[in-house]
Amino acid sequence: MEKSLAQSFKSFYLASFFERSHLNSILLLDKEGTIIRVNDAFENAFGFTEMDLKGRNFSMLFTDSDQKKEVPKKEIERVLSTGQANDKNFLLSKHQGPVWVNGESVLLTDDSLEPCILKVVQDIHTEKESEYII
Repeated sequence: MEKSLAQSFKSFYLASFFERSHLNSILLLDKEGTIIRVNDAFENAFGFTEMDLKGRNFSMLFTDSDQKKEVPKKEIERVLSTGQANDKNFLLSKHQGPVWVNGESVLLTDDSLEPCILKVVQDIHTEKESEYII
């Protein structure tokens, strides 16, 4: 009984966080980095719809330079080995080009489901631009 209560608690709050977040852009990835879902905040911030991204590898959101350095691959490996990863780098938006972001990825596991990765992204581009002004 207690386990099912804990499962319901986690499912409810995770779904609420995913669906109600307005400032945190969120991607749900499988353990290979394939995009399963994106929240509305991600669509609003980056211009990609869930249909644009679903089934594609999240590496497509990284710059060519970061892809050549295997940044997305290394992030997935880090999450799978340690349970989490964080970074600051550019992600590509659909219309505005590269956006400087702060991201955290967390491995979500459940005995009854395949592990997945929750990637939470915050646009900090304005902060990055202000560094050049000072």
